[in-house]
Amino acid sequence: MDVPEEDGVVFIKREKELELGSFIECKITKVSDYDLIGEM
Repeated sequence: MDVPEEDGVVFIKREKELELGSFIECKITKVSDYDLIGEM
């Protein structure tokens, strides 16, 4: 179920500073047990 302490997160390597709430395209490059790692 949805548990804030254990829900997954998407970590993104970024090339520039982003504004809060902005949308970007990213490619998922790695997967861990609960999280995704991607890059712009």
